[in-house]
Amino acid sequence: MKTIRTIAMLLVLLMLSACGHEPVIQTEYVFKAIPEALLLPCEGTPPPAKAPYLVASWDEREEMWTETYRRQEVSRKLCNADKKNLRQWNAEQKALYSKNKEAP
Repeated sequence: MKTIRTIAMLLVLLMLSACGHEPVIQTEYVFKAIPEALLLPCEGTPPPAKAPYLVASWDEREEMWTETYRRQEVSRKLCNADKKNLRQWNAEQKALYSKNKEAP
């Protein structure tokens, strides 16, 4: 019984000694830029539809143009602010990637 324990202990020690080396860790940086199509400025809101505009009264026409202008300005400001942030983030990530790529 004692010899079986001794042999088992020797086998365990041999197996553990094989796991003693350290693994090689290699870091690789990959930069995936945001597609340029997503960074383009936003388009405006289309003008009012032709048929309802032609039959509308002067006040209704004025209201249509005012609403179109308001929607256009709000959406353009929000969208372009978002695009500005995306461009800035993209440039920062590219700089980080370049910095890490040059480091050994």
